[in-house]
Amino acid sequence: DRLIEASERLETSLKEKIISLENNRQMLKWTNGLVEKEKKKVQECEQEIEDMKVKYEEMEEYWREQMVENANKLVAINNRKMQEQLMVHQQAIEEEQKEQKALKE
Repeated sequence: DRLIEASERLETSLKEKIISLENNRQMLKWTNGLVEKEKKKVQECEQEIEDMKVKYEEMEEYWREQMVENANKLVAINNRKMQEQLMVHQQAIEEEQKEQKALKE
């Protein structure tokens, strides 16, 4: 009798341990699933950050080119204005020289 009772207790204990192990296995499987989902989210975020960095660098380069182009346009405009002013002054000097020459004669 005692042997049968001990055997039954051992069998019950083993069944409980098997159930506990199965529960732990299911919990581990569920946890691993969550970890994988989070890992995937992190990878997606990292990729998005990299994509945004590339886009930012492209935008920065575009704006730098625009600034250089605008600066060159302003330089060209200023050069034209200065040439026009130079021509006006040269004409004024030539007129003044003609008048001075005419007065001497």
